[in-house]
Amino acid sequence: MAVSPQRPTPRDVGPDGIPRIGDEQRRLNELMAVTFKGEAGKAALDYLRSISIERVCGPGASDAELRHLEGMRYLVGVISQRIAAHHRRMNDARPGSEHTTRPV
Repeated sequence: MAVSPQRPTPRDVGPDGIPRIGDEQRRLNELMAVTFKGEAGKAALDYLRSISIERVCGPGASDAELRHLEGMRYLVGVISQRIAAHHRRMNDARPGSEHTTRPV
């Protein structure tokens, strides 16, 4: 009997809202953590936060401007959540950790 490929379940939905199997979620989390690692990576992520999450629009902002800004905020949020998930997983994997490893 052939083994069917693993399919994502609702439990396998990552911060971007797209179902992926756990290994793929972990690979993306690691990719974001490595990309924004070190002083240069932190500075780049701080810059992205400053032009998105920390930006405030006044009452004169158009619908298009607000939608554009919200999209930027969403992407920075996904990146930040993936980095945090990777760090949690690495901390949980350390000997003596009191936490259990999370699936993502």
